[in-house]
Amino acid sequence: MHRALLLIEGIGPRKAEEILSRLSTASDVAGCLEEQAPRSHSTELRALAGLFRRIDDGVRKPAEQLAEVLRYYEPILKRVHRDDYPKRQRDLEQFVNLAVRYRSLEELLTDMALDPPSDSVGDVLANDEEEGLLTLSTVHSAKGLEWHSVFILWAVDGKFPSVYSIHGDDDLEEERRLMYVAATRAKQNLYISYPISTYDRASGMVLCQPSRFLDGIPREVLRPVQLVEE
Repeated sequence: MHRALLLIEGIGPRKAEEILSRLSTASDVAGCLEEQAPRSHSTELRALAGLFRRIDDGVRKPAEQLAEVLRYYEPILKRVHRDDYPKRQRDLEQFVNLAVRYRSLEELLTDMALDPPSDSVGDVLANDEEEGLLTLSTVHSAKGLEWHSVFILWAVDGKFPSVYSIHGDDDLEEERRLMYVAATRAKQNLYISYPISTYDRASGMVLCQPSRFLDGIPREVLRPVQLVEE
């Protein structure tokens, strides 16, 4: 909230702290902002208050809340970040795409806290489709992004889903949701790969069981390919 107040022209750290001290005891943030809006900042503070009223109606989904925030923030973004405004705007657009997949704000914030995206969209996407850029990413960090072709690695039971999640229904469904996220990052080509066997320190070479998540994919949409080492 302190950062949001500092984005308003004419409000400095001291004034922001003064407003925050009043907000800390207020039950109605929007109403408090409207009541204390000084003449020189009344329009901007009332606009911020209006934003809080719209996103705190208890009805809007995370993506709808975020859309309201961006409508409020876009003029500020253009003013504050003139040099790299387009890049920052693309990141925010991808954030909206990510938020569409969440039913509650708590789920979205939890995922962002546990594994926030570490790269800007402009840094991971090729400027030219013919560049052949290879991006290595976790599933969490890939949320909201898309590529022409995607490879999902280690699609075996014990890896995806993880051995730590296969005994709990909630954990298993979370892993299934991650598999869905990974698969839907592909625009055109999706490759799901797994080894036929792998080395276990205790047992030696053991056969791998393909991920149980593949069982639900209709056989007619799959094109099996086996690579054999010579």
